[in-house]
Amino acid sequence: MKKDFLDKLNLINDLKLAGNEWNADIKEMAAITNLKLDVSENPITLDTLMKDLSDLVGPFLVGIHLNNCNISSIPQKAFAFDSLRILSLDGNSICEFDMVDISNKDENILTDLSLSNNKLEKIYSSLSIRYGNLKKLNISGNIIEELCYQAIAKLFPNVREIDASRNKISTLQERCFRGLSSLQKLDLRKNWLGEVSRESFYGPSKLVEILTNRPYFCCIIPAKILSCKPSMISDTLSSCQHLLAHISLQFFIWLVGILAFLGNIFVIVRNLRIIRAKKKNKADKVNLFLINNLAISDFIMSIYLFIIGFANLVYSNQGLYGIRSEKWLRHPLCAVSCTLMTTSSIVSVFLMVVISIDRFITIVYGLEGKKLSRFYSRLIIGIIWLGGFTFALIPSLFSINQPGNKRLYTFNSMCMPSNYENPDYRVWMIAYIVSTIIAWIITCSLYIRLFIYIRDTGKAVTQATNRKAKARKDKMIALRLFIILITDLISWVPYYIVNFAGFASSDGVDVITLQFIGIFALPINSALNPYLYTLTSAAVIKGLFIRPATGATYTIRKKRTTKRRKQIKLEKNMDDLDHHHEKSNADKECSNTQRTFTF
Repeated sequence: MKKDFLDKLNLINDLKLAGNEWNADIKEMAAITNLKLDVSENPITLDTLMKDLSDLVGPFLVGIHLNNCNISSIPQKAFAFDSLRILSLDGNSICEFDMVDISNKDENILTDLSLSNNKLEKIYSSLSIRYGNLKKLNISGNIIEELCYQAIAKLFPNVREIDASRNKISTLQERCFRGLSSLQKLDLRKNWLGEVSRESFYGPSKLVEILTNRPYFCCIIPAKILSCKPSMISDTLSSCQHLLAHISLQFFIWLVGILAFLGNIFVIVRNLRIIRAKKKNKADKVNLFLINNLAISDFIMSIYLFIIGFANLVYSNQGLYGIRSEKWLRHPLCAVSCTLMTTSSIVSVFLMVVISIDRFITIVYGLEGKKLSRFYSRLIIGIIWLGGFTFALIPSLFSINQPGNKRLYTFNSMCMPSNYENPDYRVWMIAYIVSTIIAWIITCSLYIRLFIYIRDTGKAVTQATNRKAKARKDKMIALRLFIILITDLISWVPYYIVNFAGFASSDGVDVITLQFIGIFALPINSALNPYLYTLTSAAVIKGLFIRPATGATYTIRKKRTTKRRKQIKLEKNMDDLDHHHEKSNADKECSNTQRTFTF
């Protein structure tokens, strides 16, 4: 910089030179009283700058900002300025910070220290020094794992605000913040906080605000804390009192579970009876076998719902679910629920693919004799079950008795997969979603082609075919396919939307919204499948409503059949009578001829 410009700097107190590609050459700068200097985002050499500042403005330096200056280490006693109140070293690569480098005596006046977005594992002091005037401490965006063992109370006994967000803090021991009598605000967002108790916040008498993004965290803090986020209000699916917040939700989960349970058992038993009766051909038995497996996968979902309903009864006792939530999430039964839910959902999706392929081959290529054989159908279904169960089981096993960041379902009380923060689970989640989306694309493509084929075939029907009956049949098939496709997709689309939003957002997946989907979308699909897919088929309707039994339907059919038989018999008798009459006339003519010949 020019010397005349540097000479005039003594007229100002707040000097901002950030982002100017300046090498921090201040040898010609005049002394400035109460200087606040911002040289962030410049290619400075810290050793040289601190030495020059100490020589020129050392007694008058009040604050300095060295953000994003690619600093990796701090020279010894680099910031030992008697008047220094503000120090900001955000966005560097500092791995270790010794408070002695700021001051080695208790008479320091530092009030604001910011060390965010570095690589710090801890803050310490090599000497027994207290920084009693510090009011704001920002250590966010580092890799600090333990906050309670940082001896913050000894270093900063009068601190009012601590920002420890975006670290790796998973545990807060009892009385973690004891000694911090002036602490008023604590920011713990983007930390896992798997081990937390009400006693963790005993001590700070003035603490009134806590910020986190961990569900149920605000349920376990002392009542003296007036502001806490996220608050588990009663409008959500789960609350601090109950796993299922409302009576209507509790009733709904049991209702859907019972419908899925009974409906799928009925389908399984009935199809097994039909298969064993040996009244169907091989193609029909393959179709029934596939439908039975779909019913089994949906039946598993009903078991999942029963477990969640049972957990609500056990852990919501006395309205203390928020405090007990971690016990449920660590319980092996929650991991079992996750396995059942995941297996049911992924197997049912791939079964829909196989069923659509079977239907497509049967309808489009049926006349050519191309059909899915029983051997290959069993082989494919076996692979789907084995692959789906293994895919769901492995991450669930690793989630048992683990903190939130090491669980597949994080803090999701419905035990649904939702962990995008853990790299291993993130890969699993992406594979889960992408594979099901591909399966749905294949299913939709086959249904569309099948619908087009039915439509084109209907147009090519010959005059001898009953067009009205054919058109009605095609419309019914198209309607069934449309209902099946729409109901399944409606149940899955919200799940995809929430997960894609969580994948793209830095805040992660919305666990509360995902819980709603886990109760209202996917299980309903499992409850409706046996009624929409199986019980509406022509074969089942015929078996249910047109069977040999006493009743109006059978009586009408019997009367019609008897009437038709009588009509056929009458026509036959008339034919026999005419034939007999013709034969009698012929005999008479023959007799007359013989007589004439005799004479």
